[in-house]
Amino acid sequence: MGAATGGPRAGRRRRARADPRPGRVPEPRDGGDGLPLRLQPRAPARPRPGRRPGGRRVRLFAALYPSAAALDHLALALADAHAQEARRPDGAPLVRWTSPELWHLTVSFFGDVPEGAVPDLAAALEPVAHEAVPLDLRLRGAGVFDRRVLWVGVGGDGADALRALSAAVAEAAGDAGVRVDRRPRQRAHLTVARAAAGARQANRRARGRGATRPDRTAGDPLAAPAAALAVYAGPGWTTDALHLVESDLGDASGHPVHRTLRTLPLGPAAR
Repeated sequence: MGAATGGPRAGRRRRARADPRPGRVPEPRDGGDGLPLRLQPRAPARPRPGRRPGGRRVRLFAALYPSAAALDHLALALADAHAQEARRPDGAPLVRWTSPELWHLTVSFFGDVPEGAVPDLAAALEPVAHEAVPLDLRLRGAGVFDRRVLWVGVGGDGADALRALSAAVAEAAGDAGVRVDRRPRQRAHLTVARAAAGARQANRRARGRGATRPDRTAGDPLAAPAAALAVYAGPGWTTDALHLVESDLGDASGHPVHRTLRTLPLGPAAR
């Protein structure tokens, strides 16, 4: 009889040991050389139900654009309004004028939207544009929102239809799953300027220095340009397309950039 070749653990496979290398799982080890029998990559984690992988988001709005003639006429009128612009004692501007390349009429604002949702949003807006009609509009009058935004108003025979279009666009976007700014846009407008940062602080500092008559233009620098534009009336135009626009709030130069992603003709002839 030969001598026993092993104790009670003879013939048993050794317990698996954790592999220290990242991306590996514990493997049973061979009883001879102590190396794992095979190496397996860790299985990728499954996405949670109901959640989609994250992606780029884009800032979107729907807009109408005035004709080139209407924009040129407004630019000439704003040259006179610029003469009413107030400045600080050091010459710094109290008004930031909007670049003409950004002039538009906002129909509906969608905010930040996943880039992958853009095709569905555009598809939802197509029937709205198809059921609408071309709008006869003109720029007229002016005003100020909260002493911060100088705007030129919108009139013309299509003004009521523009409000209806705004409501229809917001409803269609909501049905497509896009969160919409639901604030009513009862006053269609084109933004031409904003109060520069620190305009109100300049007026408060003037009062703090004991000025008997604080400079009202410092506290409300848009008041004089708004008064100059109050009687403005531009030429009419017919807008025949709705635009889905991406707004990049700052490029390399620090200025906003608008890019039209889709143009949807208005009216049954669009199809």
